[in-house]
Amino acid sequence: MLEVKLSRDVPQNLLEELKKVWKQEWKKLTLADDFIFSRVMQNIEICKEVLELLLKINITKIEYPTVQKVFQSLKNSKGIRLDVYVQETGGQRVFDIEIQTVITKEEALRARYYQGMLDLDNLLKGNDYTELPQTYIIFLCMKDPFGLNLPVYHKQSFIDPDNRHSYDDKTKKIFYNVGRYQDVEDPKIRRFLGYLKKKETSDKLTRRLDQMVEELKAIEMGFSDYIAIRQREFDWLRQGKEEGYIHGLKAGLEQGLEQGAHQKAVETAEKLLSMGLSLEQVAEGTNLPLETIQRLGNATKN
Repeated sequence: MLEVKLSRDVPQNLLEELKKVWKQEWKKLTLADDFIFSRVMQNIEICKEVLELLLKINITKIEYPTVQKVFQSLKNSKGIRLDVYVQETGGQRVFDIEIQTVITKEEALRARYYQGMLDLDNLLKGNDYTELPQTYIIFLCMKDPFGLNLPVYHKQSFIDPDNRHSYDDKTKKIFYNVGRYQDVEDPKIRRFLGYLKKKETSDKLTRRLDQMVEELKAIEMGFSDYIAIRQREFDWLRQGKEEGYIHGLKAGLEQGLEQGAHQKAVETAEKLLSMGLSLEQVAEGTNLPLETIQRLGNATKN
């Protein structure tokens, strides 16, 4: 079980309001939440089945999935935190699955950077480039990441100006637009994305996923871990302007959380606004600019 202490004094009334929000959040969490998703994907059989489904490949065996895995190549470089990182037994292929609830218009560049970090981690000094593993990066985006209203986007590389000849650099990046799940041709993928979007259980896999989500939410330790993480993220946000988001994780994770912290700040702000807190209270609690809170408030009304 995670333990956390807020490093700064927090107004008690604000902290109590936040705990109410987090408790309500917990009851409503679905597989689309990165906390729930990463823990469900720790089940090797489920993780393997989901990978095979989304990538349309066969996988013999995978190692135990690593969730919230942090990569940091150099002391002053930007670190990353992967939702679900998986290696195929034997190391020939590696996989990263990301859940994106907030779209920042940086998804393509994020995928590029993640790819570079994976390559650095998987190629030892002195080894030949041919020893780089096949890598797959999957983004499950709850909103359209590129605004073209397509249900799925594939990143491809070409070697000619007419885009007729692609080349294989052993990397694949796929972005699923969950909001357009009904337009996905593959019925099994369509049902999986439909469960992510609307919690529709329509086959054996989605029923099993739903069962695992509800079992996790019924466990007291799962709830305690979630509250601990939310408190820790809240603490990072309060420190943000003075110390920078990236100084966050004190329990072994030191960098790579800037984007995740901002995303959680937006989500928390939306929840606080829905509970009727004032714009000023929400801005103080999340350390987001008042202008941002005002925009979120207007969007909520619409």
